[in-house]
This record gives sequence, C-alpha cells and structure tokens, in this order.
Amino acid sequence: KLSPPDSKDPMIHQFLRNDGVVRSYHPIYSFAAWGKYAKLICDKHPLHFGLSKDSPLGKLSELNSYVLLAGCGYDDCTMFQLARYNGNQLPIKIQSAPIEQNTSMVWKDMLDLELNHSGFEVIGEVMEERKIVKNMYINAARCRFFSAREAVSIATAYFHIG
Repeated sequence: KLSPPDSKDPMIHQFLRNDGVVRSYHPIYSFAAWGKYAKLICDKHPLHFGLSKDSPLGKLSELNSYVLLAGCGYDDCTMFQLARYNGNQLPIKIQSAPIEQNTSMVWKDMLDLELNHSGFEVIGEVMEERKIVKNMYINAARCRFFSAREAVSIATAYFHIG
C-alpha cells in the first residue's frame, strides 16, 4: 500500500485513480506513471538514495523521456536532483518515514543526500539559451517541456564543474 500523496490537488488524486496508473513504493519520493513504460519506471524504487540513477528519475533519463513543468519554475524541477547523485559533493543524511509492513506501520531509516534546489533556475536559463525547452501556456499556467536526459546532462555539468 502507498501513503496518500502530499498534494491536496484534486487533479493528482484523480490521475492516481485512473486505470493503468502505476505508483512507486517510496514513502518520501513516490512517483506515478501512466503508459507503456509505467511499470518499468516505477518498479523497484530504492528506499535508500530515492532520487538516484536507480530511481524513477534515472529510468526516465535512460528512456530519454520528457519533462513537463506545468505552472512552476525550474526551482521545482526534481529531474535536476538526479544530477546531484552524479558526484560526491553533498553530505549523506538519515531520514525516517513510516512504511506499511505486515499490515502495520513501522518507521524505516533511509540514507539519502542532503538535497537542495540551489542553481536550478540557472540550469533552466542555460537550457532555454540552448533552445532545448519548448515554452507554452495551458490556460494561465506557463509550461516548459524538455528532454530529461539533456536536463540531467546540463545539470551534471553545472554541479560538477571544476
């Protein structure tokens, strides 16, 4: 079983209820996917280092999927976090979260990086300068559409220069 999503957005709740939607089993970084590769993307989401190359983010990058940022800025682009795992620059932390185990909830300790969003807006600007981002509006929401693999490549270069 999965914990309920943090968002109160009714569209997210509706998406999760649709036939064919698969959700990853991670208490902090849960992903939902729909379509041909949904099971592949969400299956075997590691508890430790939940946004690493073995996570749904890594699988999205491997599959050269696309990212749609809808109504938010680059500072909210979780895809860039994958680039943080490509080096050894951030400290490791222990975080705890409840997980259902044998019909009861238990607290599980997990290792992860001490993540932050610094530099994300700059990475987005670089991507726009290189013209790899398609910008559009859906109603009043600004949307950005770009390759996951290209985003991770640019973010990795940004975080690991020097």
